[in-house]
Amino acid sequence: MFVKAYIFVMCFNLKNITNLIKKMATRILVNNGDKKKLKELFGCSYPTVSAALNGKETTSIHNRIREAALKLGGIEVIPKDS
Repeated sequence: MFVKAYIFVMCFNLKNITNLIKKMATRILVNNGDKKKLKELFGCSYPTVSAALNGKETTSIHNRIREAALKLGGIEVIPKDS
């Protein structure tokens, strides 16, 4: 019984769950002018804005960038089921 539980836990460790969430993350599409506004508003780099809009990161700044992008008129795109 212990071996089965251990295997189950190893299959669903935090890294696997994080990767699953990243695959399922929605993207937010905004134009380049809005990306520049987000970069200046949050004082960050383009890669940070890009990672936030593509749902690759889930830190607090990335979440705030996503919220601001939606307020600027960004379009949320839900990934197609594989």
